[in-house]
Amino acid sequence: MAPLVPCHEYDVHLVLCDFGKHGTAYVETDPAKADRNRVVRDLIVGQYDRPLSVVAFNTAKGWAHDVSESVARSIMKAGAGTSLTAGTHAFSWRTWLTVYSPYSESLRLIRT
Repeated sequence: MAPLVPCHEYDVHLVLCDFGKHGTAYVETDPAKADRNRVVRDLIVGQYDRPLSVVAFNTAKGWAHDVSESVARSIMKAGAGTSLTAGTHAFSWRTWLTVYSPYSESLRLIRT
């Protein structure tokens, strides 16, 4: 019997965005174009208006992780000297503050 969910031999990254009064949703993405580097590049150039988090998964290996911190770090490195969109700037700094701030536990409570 064939599996209901296709198994891909690569990592897929999805961006959760805030669509205001319409709520939040993972942006529809072609799995072949959902690698980490493309998501970082798309965030830097402003493909996502209000990103909230990034999740990566690999169905063949059976794992899924919130990779927001790692992606935010990559944006800050790769986007240094680049004018980031307001949404990407907010995502990067919100993620950084949540992880590295001495008040990170309080920020996590506010964020959820």
